[in-house]
Amino acid sequence: IADLAGLEVMDMDTQPIGKGVAVENFGAGDIIDVQPRSGKRFMLAFTALNVPEVNVAEGWISIDPPEELEAKG
Repeated sequence: IADLAGLEVMDMDTQPIGKGVAVENFGAGDIIDVQPRSGKRFMLAFTALNVPEVNVAEGWISIDPPEELEAKG
């Protein structure tokens, strides 16, 4: 999980969103902390639904953020 910090974060259309800052766990499961290219950092539950693909070797994570998060973007 620590290997995910610093990876490029992309949306489902492979458009860059930002970078993974860290993966936290406050007791209710893993959460990825993302610093977008612009705007405030956000956290997203690290689930198969929200984070469908991780490719550490190529240096990227794909996310499918919920509509609530996209509306804030």
